[in-house]
Amino acid sequence: MTVLLVGSVAQAGQSVVERELGGKIPVDAVMLNDPDKEAVAAKFAAARMIVSPAYRAEFPSSPKLEMLHAPNAGLDSIEFDALPPGTRVCNVFEHHIGIGEYVLAGMLRSVIDLDARSRKFKDGLNWEDTPRLGAPTRGELSGKTLLSIGYGTIGQAVAERARPFGVRIEAVTRTPRAMTPKPDKMAGYDSMKQMIGDADFVLIACPLNDETEAMFDVDLIGAMKPSAILINVARGKIVAEKPLYDALAQGRIGGAVLDTWWDYPTTENQNVKPSACPFWDLDNVVMTPHCSGWTDGLIERRFKIVAENARRLFAGEDLINQVFPEL
Repeated sequence: MTVLLVGSVAQAGQSVVERELGGKIPVDAVMLNDPDKEAVAAKFAAARMIVSPAYRAEFPSSPKLEMLHAPNAGLDSIEFDALPPGTRVCNVFEHHIGIGEYVLAGMLRSVIDLDARSRKFKDGLNWEDTPRLGAPTRGELSGKTLLSIGYGTIGQAVAERARPFGVRIEAVTRTPRAMTPKPDKMAGYDSMKQMIGDADFVLIACPLNDETEAMFDVDLIGAMKPSAILINVARGKIVAEKPLYDALAQGRIGGAVLDTWWDYPTTENQNVKPSACPFWDLDNVVMTPHCSGWTDGLIERRFKIVAENARRLFAGEDLINQVFPEL
Protein backbone atom coordinates (compact mmCIF):
# COMPACT_ATOMS: atom_id res chain seq x y z
CA MET A 1 0.00 0.00 0.00
CA THR A 2 1.32 3.40 -1.02
CA VAL A 3 1.24 7.13 -0.54
CA LEU A 4 -0.06 8.41 -3.89
CA LEU A 5 0.65 11.98 -5.05
CA VAL A 6 -2.06 13.06 -7.49
CA GLY A 7 -1.46 15.99 -9.83
CA SER A 8 1.21 18.64 -10.22
CA VAL A 9 0.59 20.46 -6.93
CA ALA A 10 1.05 17.27 -4.91
CA GLN A 11 4.02 16.17 -6.98
CA ALA A 12 5.80 19.49 -6.38
CA GLY A 13 6.66 18.09 -2.96
CA GLN A 14 7.51 14.52 -3.99
CA SER A 15 11.24 14.86 -3.30
CA VAL A 16 10.54 16.26 0.18
CA VAL A 17 8.13 13.44 1.03
CA GLU A 18 10.52 10.76 -0.25
CA ARG A 19 13.43 12.29 1.65
CA GLU A 20 11.50 12.56 4.90
CA LEU A 21 10.13 9.01 4.69
CA GLY A 22 13.55 7.60 3.83
CA GLY A 23 12.19 4.71 1.76
CA LYS A 24 10.26 3.24 4.71
CA ILE A 25 6.89 3.91 3.06
CA PRO A 26 6.42 3.54 -0.72
CA VAL A 27 5.58 6.75 -2.57
CA ASP A 28 4.02 6.87 -6.03
CA ALA A 29 2.70 9.60 -8.32
CA VAL A 30 0.07 9.90 -11.03
CA MET A 31 -1.51 12.48 -13.30
CA LEU A 32 -5.24 12.15 -13.86
CA ASN A 33 -4.85 12.89 -17.57
CA ASP A 34 -2.44 9.98 -18.07
CA PRO A 35 -3.74 8.12 -21.15
CA ASP A 36 -2.95 4.77 -19.49
CA LYS A 37 -6.20 4.58 -17.55
CA GLU A 38 -5.53 1.07 -16.31
CA ALA A 39 -2.26 2.16 -14.72
CA VAL A 40 -3.99 5.16 -13.12
CA ALA A 41 -6.73 2.92 -11.72
CA ALA A 42 -4.17 0.46 -10.35
CA LYS A 43 -2.35 3.22 -8.49
CA PHE A 44 -5.56 4.52 -6.94
CA ALA A 45 -6.54 0.97 -5.96
CA ALA A 46 -3.25 0.50 -4.11
CA ALA A 47 -3.29 3.84 -2.27
CA ARG A 48 -3.63 3.89 1.49
CA MET A 49 -3.04 7.66 1.49
CA ILE A 50 -3.73 10.08 -1.34
CA VAL A 51 -2.22 13.56 -1.50
CA SER A 52 -4.40 15.76 -3.70
CA PRO A 53 -6.10 19.16 -3.47
CA ALA A 54 -9.26 17.58 -4.90
CA TYR A 55 -11.28 14.39 -4.66
CA ARG A 56 -14.29 13.78 -6.87
CA ALA A 57 -16.77 11.00 -7.50
CA GLU A 58 -15.34 10.37 -10.96
CA PHE A 59 -11.89 9.56 -9.57
CA PRO A 60 -10.84 5.91 -9.88
CA SER A 61 -11.90 3.65 -7.02
CA SER A 62 -9.60 3.70 -4.00
CA PRO A 63 -10.94 0.96 -1.69
CA LYS A 64 -7.85 0.92 0.56
CA LEU A 65 -7.87 4.67 1.16
CA GLU A 66 -7.57 5.67 4.82
CA MET A 67 -6.45 9.29 4.48
CA LEU A 68 -6.84 12.05 1.93
CA HIS A 69 -4.26 14.76 2.52
CA ALA A 70 -4.84 18.11 0.84
CA PRO A 71 -1.43 19.71 0.13
CA ASN A 72 -3.12 23.05 0.76
CA ALA A 73 -5.55 24.69 3.18
CA GLY A 74 -8.76 24.90 1.14
CA LEU A 75 -11.23 22.03 1.13
CA ASP A 76 -13.73 23.36 -1.40
CA SER A 77 -12.52 20.99 -4.17
CA ILE A 78 -13.16 17.85 -2.10
CA GLU A 79 -16.41 15.93 -2.52
CA PHE A 80 -16.59 14.44 0.95
CA ASP A 81 -19.53 12.19 0.05
CA ALA A 82 -17.36 10.52 -2.61
CA LEU A 83 -14.69 9.40 -0.13
CA PRO A 84 -14.57 5.73 0.88
CA PRO A 85 -16.19 5.18 4.30
CA GLY A 86 -13.82 5.86 7.19
CA THR A 87 -11.45 8.07 5.22
CA ARG A 88 -9.88 10.83 7.27
CA VAL A 89 -9.03 14.18 5.69
CA CYS A 90 -6.14 16.43 6.65
CA ASN A 91 -4.98 19.75 5.28
CA VAL A 92 -1.90 21.90 5.71
CA PHE A 93 -1.24 25.61 5.96
CA GLU A 94 2.24 27.22 5.93
CA HIS A 95 1.26 29.55 3.07
CA HIS A 96 0.76 32.51 5.38
CA ILE A 97 4.37 33.69 5.03
CA GLY A 98 4.31 34.05 1.25
CA ILE A 99 0.77 35.43 1.19
CA GLY A 100 1.60 37.92 3.92
CA GLU A 101 4.50 39.21 1.83
CA TYR A 102 2.31 39.31 -1.30
CA VAL A 103 -0.41 41.35 0.42
CA LEU A 104 2.12 43.79 1.82
CA ALA A 105 3.65 44.17 -1.66
CA GLY A 106 0.19 45.00 -3.03
CA MET A 107 -0.37 47.56 -0.30
CA LEU A 108 3.03 49.18 -0.85
CA ARG A 109 2.46 49.27 -4.60
CA SER A 110 -0.75 51.21 -4.11
CA VAL A 111 1.03 54.04 -2.30
CA ILE A 112 4.48 53.99 -3.95
CA ASP A 113 4.04 52.27 -7.36
CA LEU A 114 7.80 51.95 -7.67
CA ASP A 115 7.70 50.14 -11.02
CA ALA A 116 5.61 52.85 -12.69
CA ARG A 117 7.80 55.64 -11.34
CA SER A 118 10.93 53.80 -12.49
CA ARG A 119 9.53 53.17 -15.99
CA LYS A 120 8.52 56.80 -16.37
CA PHE A 121 11.98 58.04 -15.39
CA LYS A 122 13.94 55.43 -17.40
CA ASP A 123 11.86 55.69 -20.58
CA GLY A 124 11.94 59.46 -20.96
CA LEU A 125 14.16 60.77 -18.16
CA ASN A 126 10.97 62.38 -16.93
CA TRP A 127 11.58 64.41 -13.78
CA GLU A 128 7.96 65.23 -13.00
CA ASP A 129 7.90 63.15 -9.80
CA THR A 130 10.68 65.10 -8.10
CA PRO A 131 9.85 67.74 -5.46
CA ARG A 132 12.54 69.93 -7.07
CA LEU A 133 10.01 70.62 -9.82
CA GLY A 134 6.96 70.86 -7.60
CA ALA A 135 5.78 67.25 -7.88
CA PRO A 136 2.71 66.22 -5.87
CA THR A 137 3.35 64.06 -2.81
CA ARG A 138 2.53 60.35 -2.71
CA GLY A 139 0.70 58.44 -0.02
CA GLU A 140 2.11 56.44 2.89
CA LEU A 141 1.05 53.19 4.48
CA SER A 142 1.46 54.81 7.88
CA GLY A 143 -1.93 55.86 9.17
CA LYS A 144 -3.88 53.66 6.75
CA THR A 145 -6.47 51.12 7.95
CA LEU A 146 -6.57 47.47 6.87
CA LEU A 147 -9.80 45.52 7.38
CA SER A 148 -9.27 41.76 7.24
CA ILE A 149 -12.36 39.71 6.38
CA GLY A 150 -11.41 36.59 8.31
CA TYR A 151 -8.55 36.57 10.77
CA GLY A 152 -6.93 33.15 10.62
CA THR A 153 -3.32 32.41 9.77
CA ILE A 154 -3.36 34.65 6.69
CA GLY A 155 -5.03 37.64 8.31
CA GLN A 156 -2.70 37.37 11.28
CA ALA A 157 0.39 37.08 9.07
CA VAL A 158 -0.62 40.20 7.16
CA ALA A 159 -1.24 42.06 10.41
CA GLU A 160 2.22 41.11 11.72
CA ARG A 161 3.81 42.58 8.59
CA ALA A 162 1.59 45.64 8.15
CA ARG A 163 1.54 46.93 11.73
CA PRO A 164 5.26 47.89 11.79
CA PHE A 165 4.47 50.19 8.84
CA GLY A 166 2.00 52.08 11.02
CA VAL A 167 -1.13 50.42 9.60
CA ARG A 168 -4.20 50.17 11.83
CA ILE A 169 -5.51 46.58 11.89
CA GLU A 170 -9.22 45.81 12.03
CA ALA A 171 -10.81 42.41 11.53
CA VAL A 172 -14.17 40.70 11.27
CA THR A 173 -14.47 36.98 11.84
CA ARG A 174 -17.18 34.39 12.30
CA THR A 175 -16.21 33.86 15.95
CA PRO A 176 -14.48 36.91 17.48
CA ARG A 177 -12.04 35.85 20.21
CA ALA A 178 -8.60 36.61 21.58
CA MET A 179 -6.03 36.37 18.77
CA THR A 180 -2.40 37.28 18.18
CA PRO A 181 -1.57 39.84 17.01
CA LYS A 182 -4.55 41.53 18.61
CA PRO A 183 -6.38 43.74 16.08
CA ASP A 184 -7.04 47.36 16.96
CA LYS A 185 -10.69 46.48 16.46
CA MET A 186 -12.43 43.13 16.04
CA ALA A 187 -16.07 42.24 15.44
CA GLY A 188 -18.30 39.60 13.89
CA TYR A 189 -19.38 39.36 10.27
CA ASP A 190 -22.55 41.28 11.15
CA SER A 191 -20.42 44.42 11.69
CA MET A 192 -18.69 44.17 8.32
CA LYS A 193 -20.67 46.82 6.47
CA GLN A 194 -20.26 49.50 9.11
CA MET A 195 -16.50 48.87 9.37
CA ILE A 196 -15.77 48.75 5.64
CA GLY A 197 -16.29 52.48 5.17
CA ASP A 198 -13.22 53.27 7.30
CA ALA A 199 -10.86 50.84 5.53
CA ASP A 200 -8.20 51.88 3.03
CA PHE A 201 -7.49 48.20 2.30
CA VAL A 202 -10.05 45.39 2.47
CA LEU A 203 -8.44 41.95 2.63
CA ILE A 204 -10.48 38.85 1.79
CA ALA A 205 -8.91 36.14 3.95
CA CYS A 206 -11.76 33.86 5.00
CA PRO A 207 -12.55 30.32 3.81
CA LEU A 208 -15.05 29.64 1.05
CA ASN A 209 -18.13 27.84 2.34
CA ASP A 210 -21.92 28.12 2.17
CA GLU A 211 -21.86 31.14 4.48
CA THR A 212 -19.18 33.09 2.64
CA GLU A 213 -19.91 32.34 -1.04
CA ALA A 214 -20.78 35.67 -2.70
CA MET A 215 -20.79 37.21 0.81
CA PHE A 216 -18.88 40.26 -0.40
CA ASP A 217 -21.78 41.50 -2.46
CA VAL A 218 -22.88 44.71 -4.17
CA ASP A 219 -23.86 46.30 -0.85
CA LEU A 220 -20.46 45.67 0.77
CA ILE A 221 -18.60 46.78 -2.34
CA GLY A 222 -20.74 49.91 -2.36
CA ALA A 223 -19.83 50.60 1.27
CA MET A 224 -16.10 50.82 0.46
CA LYS A 225 -14.55 54.29 0.33
CA PRO A 226 -13.82 55.49 -3.24
CA SER A 227 -10.05 55.24 -2.72
CA ALA A 228 -10.06 51.80 -1.08
CA ILE A 229 -8.20 48.78 -2.47
CA LEU A 230 -9.71 45.27 -2.36
CA ILE A 231 -7.19 42.45 -1.98
CA ASN A 232 -8.44 38.88 -2.49
CA VAL A 233 -6.08 36.02 -1.62
CA ALA A 234 -8.80 33.66 -0.37
CA ARG A 235 -11.25 32.47 -3.02
CA GLY A 236 -12.71 34.37 -5.97
CA LYS A 237 -16.24 33.18 -5.31
CA ILE A 238 -16.37 34.93 -1.94
CA VAL A 239 -16.75 38.18 -3.93
CA ALA A 240 -19.65 38.95 -6.26
CA GLU A 241 -17.98 38.92 -9.68
CA LYS A 242 -19.95 41.41 -11.78
CA PRO A 243 -20.53 43.99 -9.01
CA LEU A 244 -16.78 44.05 -8.31
CA TYR A 245 -15.95 44.50 -11.98
CA ASP A 246 -18.51 47.28 -12.36
CA ALA A 247 -17.22 49.13 -9.30
CA LEU A 248 -13.65 48.97 -10.61
CA ALA A 249 -14.54 49.84 -14.20
CA GLN A 250 -16.60 52.81 -13.09
CA GLY A 251 -13.99 54.03 -10.62
CA ARG A 252 -16.26 53.66 -7.60
CA ILE A 253 -13.42 52.02 -5.65
CA GLY A 254 -9.72 52.70 -5.96
CA GLY A 255 -8.53 49.35 -7.23
CA ALA A 256 -8.02 45.66 -6.56
CA VAL A 257 -5.27 43.11 -6.17
CA LEU A 258 -6.73 39.78 -7.26
CA ASP A 259 -4.95 36.46 -6.89
CA THR A 260 -7.97 34.15 -6.70
CA TRP A 261 -10.62 33.66 -9.36
CA TRP A 262 -14.00 32.33 -10.39
CA ASP A 263 -12.75 29.93 -13.07
CA TYR A 264 -9.60 27.83 -13.30
CA PRO A 265 -7.76 25.72 -15.87
CA THR A 266 -7.41 21.98 -15.64
CA THR A 267 -4.73 19.73 -17.08
CA GLU A 268 -7.23 18.87 -19.82
CA ASN A 269 -8.22 22.49 -20.55
CA GLN A 270 -5.61 25.14 -19.82
CA ASN A 271 -7.13 27.86 -22.00
CA VAL A 272 -9.53 29.23 -19.40
CA LYS A 273 -10.30 32.87 -18.66
CA PRO A 274 -10.27 33.51 -14.90
CA SER A 275 -13.50 35.48 -15.01
CA ALA A 276 -16.47 36.20 -17.22
CA CYS A 277 -15.59 39.89 -16.76
CA PRO A 278 -12.50 41.42 -18.42
CA PHE A 279 -10.61 42.49 -15.28
CA TRP A 280 -7.41 42.30 -17.37
CA ASP A 281 -8.49 45.41 -19.29
CA LEU A 282 -8.61 47.59 -16.15
CA ASP A 283 -5.65 49.76 -15.20
CA ASN A 284 -6.65 49.77 -11.52
CA VAL A 285 -6.43 45.98 -11.20
CA VAL A 286 -3.34 43.92 -10.37
CA MET A 287 -4.00 40.27 -11.18
CA THR A 288 -1.98 37.10 -10.63
CA PRO A 289 -2.83 33.42 -11.29
CA HIS A 290 -3.43 32.18 -7.71
CA CYS A 291 0.26 32.12 -6.84
CA SER A 292 0.49 34.46 -3.83
CA GLY A 293 1.65 31.70 -1.49
CA TRP A 294 3.61 29.57 -3.96
CA THR A 295 7.14 30.03 -2.61
CA ASP A 296 10.21 27.85 -2.32
CA GLY A 297 9.87 27.79 1.47
CA LEU A 298 6.24 26.70 1.22
CA ILE A 299 7.05 23.40 -0.49
CA GLU A 300 9.53 22.38 2.19
CA ARG A 301 7.28 23.35 5.11
CA ARG A 302 4.09 21.83 3.75
CA PHE A 303 5.43 18.52 2.57
CA LYS A 304 7.37 17.86 5.75
CA ILE A 305 3.95 17.87 7.44
CA VAL A 306 2.48 15.65 4.71
CA ALA A 307 5.34 13.18 5.23
CA GLU A 308 4.91 13.26 9.01
CA ASN A 309 1.23 12.48 8.60
CA ALA A 310 2.11 9.55 6.32
CA ARG A 311 4.44 8.23 9.01
CA ARG A 312 1.72 8.66 11.64
CA LEU A 313 -0.90 6.95 9.49
CA PHE A 314 1.25 3.88 8.90
CA ALA A 315 2.24 3.84 12.59
CA GLY A 316 -1.34 4.12 13.81
CA GLU A 317 -0.79 7.48 15.53
CA ASP A 318 -2.98 10.60 15.71
CA LEU A 319 -2.82 12.84 12.65
CA ILE A 320 -1.88 16.51 12.34
CA ASN A 321 -4.56 18.95 11.09
CA GLN A 322 -7.34 16.38 10.80
CA VAL A 323 -10.39 18.27 9.55
CA PHE A 324 -12.70 15.35 8.75
CA PRO A 325 -14.22 13.75 10.65
CA GLU A 326 -13.93 16.60 13.13
CA LEU A 327 -12.19 15.63 16.36
